[in-house]
Amino acid sequence: MLEKCLTTTNPQLAYLSYESSNSFPQSPTLVIFHGLFGMADNWNSIARGLDLRVLSFDLPGHGGSGRLGSYTYENFAQAAYQAISSLVSGPVYLLGHSLGGKIAMTLADRGRFPHFAQLKGLIVVDIAPLEYPDSHTQLFRALESLDLSKTTSRGQAQAVLAKAIPDPGLRGFLLKNLEFDPSSGARWFLDLGGLRSAYDELRAWPGTLLGYNGPALWIGGELSEYMKPRERVRQAIISFAPRAEIDYIEGAGHWVHAEQRGRVIELLGWFIESLKQETSNL
Repeated sequence: MLEKCLTTTNPQLAYLSYESSNSFPQSPTLVIFHGLFGMADNWNSIARGLDLRVLSFDLPGHGGSGRLGSYTYENFAQAAYQAISSLVSGPVYLLGHSLGGKIAMTLADRGRFPHFAQLKGLIVVDIAPLEYPDSHTQLFRALESLDLSKTTSRGQAQAVLAKAIPDPGLRGFLLKNLEFDPSSGARWFLDLGGLRSAYDELRAWPGTLLGYNGPALWIGGELSEYMKPRERVRQAIISFAPRAEIDYIEGAGHWVHAEQRGRVIELLGWFIESLKQETSNL
């Protein structure tokens, strides 16, 4: 069952709730954080393929969620922590992709959230606790250049942005963030200005305090530049999460979950079963 919901936390976070037939109040919950420019429903097909309760959040400044005054990893993680605490009573497994992966790591860092005792497992997809080069400023500029007062359809926006963003798949993904209201016209779900102002901080890493000593799984795309060079990435991951398993999926780039859905579900299923067994033995 899929249900769209809104938290009562500040800021309010929109989320999608998936309930499996085996879910009950104290059963484990997988919490998913999408990447920059994304939304909770990016993970629909993955969530439906897993046999447990799943909460997939729109991050602050994205989708139907509220905005932050300052988009720092600490603020992202604090908003997520408040939402999770208000919604989940049993064990929590965190999964984050890209920007969402760094938020998940921030939330898992025992030096930052020492009281998050519900957290029993961490899954990070195609990102490491490292600073990354600028690969998004041109996308911010392209989206901000779109004249919303003259934009009447998503197809028109596709055509206008074709030169600045030649990849049609990427354009389609970004333009999911464009909403059309009959009375007020086009508007962005995204807090473009706020996220762009924070971008240099978001592509960096706020630093590890105590790290995470629990079970962890990293899933990377074999072709992804975010997971290269492999030895530098491995050292950064192990420094943060000494118990981490690192798996690379052949033929996949940064959008691992979209490009190799079946393999991702297989890996997640294996890891989640191992987490359930570890939790039941405590």
